Amino acid sequence: MGCCTSRSALANEDTMSPMGGAPKMSLSARRKGPQVSLEKYTGRVSGHGAALSSASIDQDRSYWEVEIKSLPLPEGDVDESPFSAAAGEAEGSNMGLCRIGVSEALGGEMLEKHLPSVDDDVKASKRGWVVESCVLYAPALQQLKQGDVVGIAVQLSDFPMVQFFLNGSHLNGCDVSRISGTVFPAVSVSGGAELLVHFDDEQWSHSPPSDKFQPILMAQDMI
Repeated sequence: MGCCTSRSALANEDTMSPMGGAPKMSLSARRKGPQVSLEKYTGRVSGHGAALSSASIDQDRSYWEVEIKSLPLPEGDVDESPFSAAAGEAEGSNMGLCRIGVSEALGGEMLEKHLPSVDDDVKASKRGWVVESCVLYAPALQQLKQGDVVGIAVQLSDFPMVQFFLNGSHLNGCDVSRISGTVFPAVSVSGGAELLVHFDDEQWSHSPPSDKFQPILMAQDMI
């Protein structure tokens, strides 16, 4: 990677900071479903569908966090056993669902639903590596809930992998090894779920797994 910011990045309204200056990583108004509501400068995501970042990950080690602001529980008596967001994402559902992680580039109809996951029963044309709100996670066999903060650490060099953290604790068994291709930070929501995506380290609630993991830098040109 070089040491000067590309003009294309500076010209992209998705990456400009609210006060001007250096471009900032954010979720992209151009890479979201039509029913997804996105507050660019706060990182708030709501509605129905998926949203990807304004640029792909282009550094060796990166970290960001996603705060679950709202995750409505279903009304009435329901089966409390966990189920896949892919199966429970019907528009108008009164159960809040979300997926958080990284994904290959998505477009068209794939932005109108939840992120793809390599764990889905049906093989998708695009791959995603995510945690989701309706799955039980070790060690406490707990589901994601309102108020939780999910940390995502991505390593691209040497041994490419994704690690997930819940309120600062490593989610055992969720590490994904040997990811490949170009990936973007990504989230998806439905059923009234709302998320806050924090790329700026001043907004983080917890420390990354090591000092080597830094906020995502915008892609830079070679000199």
